Amino acid sequence: MLNLDRHFFPVFDSHNPASAYPGTYDLGLVVTSVAIAILAAFVALSISGRIAAAATARARYAWASAGAISMGGGIWAMHFVGMLAFSLPCGITYDAVGTLLSMIPGMLASGMHRIVSPPTRSTYRVHAGRGPRRRRYGTNV
Repeated sequence: MLNLDRHFFPVFDSHNPASAYPGTYDLGLVVTSVAIAILAAFVALSISGRIAAAATARARYAWASAGAISMGGGIWAMHFVGMLAFSLPCGITYDAVGTLLSMIPGMLASGMHRIVSPPTRSTYRVHAGRGPRRRRYGTNV
């Protein structure tokens, strides 16, 4: 049998802490990263209210696309700013094309959410901050 444990379980390898790079974080960029994530989530959830109010399927698709782009772009920006917040004592470079292309998976994942779990009007009401409909005295309000 092949001994592949060292390839699949690197946690059990001996590690010399003296050989690790000491890294530091820029607190301002970490706070900026968190603010970007909060803002992106707010924008995407605000757009879901517009999807519910859209009259045509084309308008719903346009708003859903805008929501996927804003959420995916926010995910990408939050992670990228978080990576910039971490500094090591060695040179780190980022390829511009690869960095921009890395935005696509977040947008596609956010857009796939619409296909995998199509929302209902009550879901839009919750996302838009209006809360679920409540029954009062046997009627819908």
